[in-house]
Amino acid sequence: MHIEYAPKNSISSIVKHMKRRTSIKLQQEFQSLSTTYWGKHFLWAMEHGVKEM
Repeated sequence: MHIEYAPKNSISSIVKHMKRRTSIKLQQEFQSLSTTYWGKHFLWAMEHGVKEM
């Protein structure tokens, strides 16, 4: 995935935002996930890899 972003935004904040949005979308589409993972880390690992070009 290639993402362009403003230098004022940190990479970690961008990844955090993407994880949050996808988590919300998945929980809306598959409501059983919400009850299974309520109050727990949902699906995503805490790590991410970045390569600056």
